[in-house]
Amino acid sequence: MPRFGELSNLRCLFVAGNIIEDDISFVSSLTNCTSLQGIDVGDNPFVIGSITDTIANLSSHLEKLGIYLTQIVGKIHSEIGSLVGLKHLRLSNNNLEGPIPLSIGRIFNLQILELGGNRLTSRIPPVFGNLTLLYSLSLERNNFSGTIPTSLANCTKMQMLDLSINNFDGPIPQEILISTVCNFLDLSHNALTNSIPLEFGSLRNLEELDLSNNKLSGLIPRSLGTCVSLEGLYLHDNLFEGEIPKELSSLMGLTDLDLSLNNLSGSIPSFLGNLNLSFNSFQGRVPTTGVFKNTSAISLEGNIELCGGILELDLPPCTSTSVASKKKNLSTPLKIGIPVAGVAAILCFVVFIYKRRTPDKNMPYVPSFTGIRFLSLSYADLLKGTSGFAETNLVGFGRFGYVY
Repeated sequence: MPRFGELSNLRCLFVAGNIIEDDISFVSSLTNCTSLQGIDVGDNPFVIGSITDTIANLSSHLEKLGIYLTQIVGKIHSEIGSLVGLKHLRLSNNNLEGPIPLSIGRIFNLQILELGGNRLTSRIPPVFGNLTLLYSLSLERNNFSGTIPTSLANCTKMQMLDLSINNFDGPIPQEILISTVCNFLDLSHNALTNSIPLEFGSLRNLEELDLSNNKLSGLIPRSLGTCVSLEGLYLHDNLFEGEIPKELSSLMGLTDLDLSLNNLSGSIPSFLGNLNLSFNSFQGRVPTTGVFKNTSAISLEGNIELCGGILELDLPPCTSTSVASKKKNLSTPLKIGIPVAGVAAILCFVVFIYKRRTPDKNMPYVPSFTGIRFLSLSYADLLKGTSGFAETNLVGFGRFGYVY
């Protein structure tokens, strides 16, 4: 690289995607370019060396700095916090190591931060909460550990968050789900525990959610059914149990669903799109409609109690025995308890009807809606009328749904 330090009026230097063979120290020669606003030397696999502390002497007008897909090594110097005008910082896919310096919390204008594909360690510093304009954060494929900091909840403009392939543990902090407007969230390949927070239902703009390859457990929350923009949902390789919630049928745009390698059970709903349900404990008849007509769009391997489906799935035919296999697995106490509970329920119902037939003078009059015709609306009408089920139109929510 020629040295451009004498070009005092230089505003942008973009040489990305070439075959430059040089030491990254040539960036230091740009300190005399006081009008510099953008530097991009990324995607040059033969650029070597390390970023020195002289980076602090670059132009105070610098808004974009890209040094990615190179062979640079070393640490991210704390002096980088002096570049307070930065909006985009891309240092991904290098050989950087060590922790993220706390000084990064001084770059208040930062909007895009890409540090993925390095060997960075330690925890995410809580000063990330100072970066309130941040809308894209990529820290994937590093060696970060500890819990995900709740201070990320201050980044209310966050649209893309990728923390995958690290060593994060503990629960998913619900705070970051309530306050952000994410449309892409990838927390896969970590050691996250506990259940999926119900607050995921507040992410109405979420298009892709990947929580695979963690240690998450419990039930798949019904609140995911309110993420109406969701196209890809990946929950495989966890410890989820129970049935697939029918509320997922509300995800009209869902194209990819992977629930494989969990402890899910029950019957398979027919509303699902392209899906991987392999290695669970599903039971009963496989649907023959929708996506289940296409064997290339589904995977049911490792569910030994399934039957039926189209011929290409090569499953055993359903009989009264196979469909009712779940009933046969009931223990003796349950076989006795269920009929007893049923009789008790019938008796309670009879008493309820008897008391209801006796009018109560203190009860207020409740008008009947019999015969009233209600307005018929399509899903598209509802989507448009609520601005895509926007949170600003949300009146409230309860146990069974949301009111707009």
